[in-house]
Amino acid sequence: MELEALLHDSEEPFVGDTPHPFKMPHQRALGDQIRKRVFKNLGVDYPTVEDWDRITYFDHIACSAEWEIFNVEKQEHWENRPETTELALHLTKRYTLPIGSFHWAWLGRYFADQCELLKARQCKSS
Repeated sequence: MELEALLHDSEEPFVGDTPHPFKMPHQRALGDQIRKRVFKNLGVDYPTVEDWDRITYFDHIACSAEWEIFNVEKQEHWENRPETTELALHLTKRYTLPIGSFHWAWLGRYFADQCELLKARQCKSS
C-alpha cells in the first residue's frame, strides 16, 4: 500500500492542489479520472475503499503537521485536528516542497532516500 499512498495525490501536478473544502464537483471528478489513469498507466491496482480510508487517515496527520509548521502565528484554529506525531513533523519538514515546486522533485528525493535505506539494509545483512 506504500506506492498507492505515495500516488494518492498524483493528479495534483495536472490540476493543482486545491484544498478539499474548496474543490468543486467537476474538479473532484477530473482529479479522480486523472488519478485512476495514473494508477492504470503505472500498473498499480487502485486502492480499495478500506485502503483509501487508511491513506486518508495518514494524509490528515501529514496535513496536521503542515498546519503546525506553517501556521506560525497559531491564530487559525482547526477543529478536530489529528494529533501530530514527531515523525510526521520530521517527514513534513524534510519532504514539503517550496511553493511552486513540481511534485516529481519530491518523489525523486523520497526515492533517493529509500534507495539509501535499502543499500544500508543490504550492507547490514551481508
